[in-house]
Amino acid sequence: MLLRFLILFLSLQFSASIDTITPNNPLNEGDVLTSKAGKFTLGFFSPGNSTTRYVGIWFTKVSVQTVVWVANRNNPINDFHGILSINRNGHLTLTSQNTPIWSSNISDSVTRNSSSMSCQLLDSGNLVLTTDNGKSLLWQSFDHMTNTFLPGMKLGLDKKSGLNRYITSWRSKDDPSPGNFSFRVDPNGSPQFFLYQGSNPVWRTGPWVGQKWSGVPDMTRAYIFNYSFISDMNEVSVTYTVLNDNIITIFLVDGVSGTVQRRTWHENSKSWVQFWSAPKDDCDQYGECGPFGSCNPNSGNQFHCSCFPGYSFSLCLFVCLLIVRNNLY
Repeated sequence: MLLRFLILFLSLQFSASIDTITPNNPLNEGDVLTSKAGKFTLGFFSPGNSTTRYVGIWFTKVSVQTVVWVANRNNPINDFHGILSINRNGHLTLTSQNTPIWSSNISDSVTRNSSSMSCQLLDSGNLVLTTDNGKSLLWQSFDHMTNTFLPGMKLGLDKKSGLNRYITSWRSKDDPSPGNFSFRVDPNGSPQFFLYQGSNPVWRTGPWVGQKWSGVPDMTRAYIFNYSFISDMNEVSVTYTVLNDNIITIFLVDGVSGTVQRRTWHENSKSWVQFWSAPKDDCDQYGECGPFGSCNPNSGNQFHCSCFPGYSFSLCLFVCLLIVRNNLY
């Protein structure tokens, strides 16, 4: 009896430490990968009230399942026969009953030996596909974000490869396919990041001014994050780390409210607490009062737009009313 218990205990310990897919060891429906220190889990899930299946990554120690990356967000599985594997051509692939669902889509011009390949879930939440026993990186989930910007991710444009890393809202809580809101860089002029609804700008960060974005006054020196911004001939990007490793936090695009949000997990209340979002009010909206007007959310009037000195009142009023009309309809 004792021997059987020890065998069961050791097998559970071993299975809990598995963080890697190999050509001979795929991930089947019902199985999970758990990163080495247990921070993230990868597996099959159904969002909200949906019955369709996706492969995603979520926080292991957060009791409210919070998915931060989805592989097949455009192609759900309609059964429980999904398999995530490395095929003989060295691609990370998701299939169901031999039907292709999703692939990592690595260039076939890359020379690789599939027998030396592996796919590992890291404690950063990054899923990496490597060859030569981990020496060469072929693909990583951090280059293909969904709705969440995690610490260690790089958000922005790689000018050499043309890779544009940005986040896009879920369509709904039941559907992780791309929604109508995205957060991405505009590399022109003084680079800054924009929240878009479709192709229309909703809010902007303003240019980087040394330690923060000019349009985000909340980013004070006492901030709990360390941000790094790069703008040169090779890339325009931002990344960040959390100064306290015990803090679990996410930055995401929320498709319900149409905002970008910073949330932190509070273990005592077992809930995510939002402590920052944008836009906050009408005056945060991009171009709310047009090119000739200024916005005052505390004006106490029905219209919070006014004209800059020296501009035609009639022209300014016409532009403001036109913007209000477009916002209403």
